[in-house]
Formats: sequence, C-alpha cells, structure tokens
Amino acid sequence: MNNNMEEFMSEFNRLHDVLQDKIGRSDDFYTLLKDMENDPVIRRYKDELHVIRKLRNILVHEKKTIDYDIAIPSDKVIEQIKFIRKQIIQPATAGKYFSRRVFSFNIEDSFKRLLYFVDKNHLYQFPIFDEAGLRGILSHNGITNWLAHNHSKGQVDLRDVLIKDIVTDEETYLDYEVIATNTTLFDVEELFSNNLLKGRNQYVVLLSDKADIRKWEDIDGIITPWDVPHLLSLIQFE
Repeated sequence: MNNNMEEFMSEFNRLHDVLQDKIGRSDDFYTLLKDMENDPVIRRYKDELHVIRKLRNILVHEKKTIDYDIAIPSDKVIEQIKFIRKQIIQPATAGKYFSRRVFSFNIEDSFKRLLYFVDKNHLYQFPIFDEAGLRGILSHNGITNWLAHNHSKGQVDLRDVLIKDIVTDEETYLDYEVIATNTTLFDVEELFSNNLLKGRNQYVVLLSDKADIRKWEDIDGIITPWDVPHLLSLIQFE
C-alpha cells in the first residue's frame, strides 16, 4: 500500500508539472485548474481533478500530524491521473479516430444511384453537392420520408428521379457543423451534447481543414450520432 502512496504522489506531481507547462507558469494546483477551465480536458475532468487535489492535500497533511494512514490511493485513481495527464499533453483528436472516406453525391445524380450505394455500403448520412459546393447532408430518414410521401400519392417510379427532386427544401437536410481535423474529441462530445439539448438528435459533424467545402475531396471524415458511443469510449476513463 505504501507503494500506492508513493506512486500517487509521484503521478500527482507529474500532472502538476504538465499543467504548469501548459499554462506557462508555476502556480498551485487549484489556481491552475481555475485558470485552465476553458481547456476541454480540464472541463471534462474538473470534478475528478478537484477530488484528486483534495486527496493529495489530505495525504500531505496526514503525514505531518499522525503516524498512520487514514487514506490509501487506489490503483484506479493512479491510472486515472495518468490518463488525464496524457490527454492534456496530447488530447485525442477527431482526425486521428474519425478520418475516413465519406460517400458523397451530386444533386444531379440519379436517385437510383444513391439508393444503390446506400444499400451496398449501409449509408445513413451523405453530403450532397451542387456546382457551388456543399449543399447539405441528406439522411436515410430524408429518403424514407420522401418515399412515403410520394407513395401516398401513387408516385414511386424512380427511373427519372434525381437527387434534386428529393431535396426540395432546407428541411430535407440534417443540421451539421464543419470542424478541423485537429479538434479534440472532448470538444466534439460537447458539440453533440449541446445540440442534443437543443433537440437536434440528427446532428452530424464533418471533418475538413478547408474554410469552404467545394468538392467531396475536401471532406476528411464524418462523425454521426452512431459514432458517439465509440467517441465516449475514447475520452472516458473506465
């Protein structure tokens, strides 16, 4: 158990050093956390970091007043400090974990072509382009709604239907946001959480380092609501 005590103090000091390096000055742990509250990793683990700080203070004070241990840091606490320290040094980014080919379509493409790729590749969200650039993100639900609406009117002949016939208004498209590939996953998680609070449960994120997405090659990846569980597994300490 004494080994845990020593390792905890050592890891705490390493974490303290990282915080000082990050902000560029020496200060006490509490002040550093307060001044770094806008850092995405600190925001995510603020409560845990304050618990760790209080535990450290108890252990230091304890050694000065009594000659026996009243608190022993667990292995999990020590591993959590290591995890947080590594994330502060090099936080997980959207580009590292979610860069991938994104199937995109032109607004003049046939609807049958889109359906073929949707079925073959199990697509649920897909960017739509016109001659000016990115028009919006069409969803699996958007297609279903269009089919249901036209079936009710007896219009389901798809031979001459183009994608532009489906996306007739802005409500057809999903809410989306474009972020840089170096955006941290902690920031991405906050984007999804904030949009969920606003009732946007079909919100998606596109990855691009371009200021203006003009063609499909400008898109480096996509993060959808289906990806959120995996995203959380990457930034949560278990």
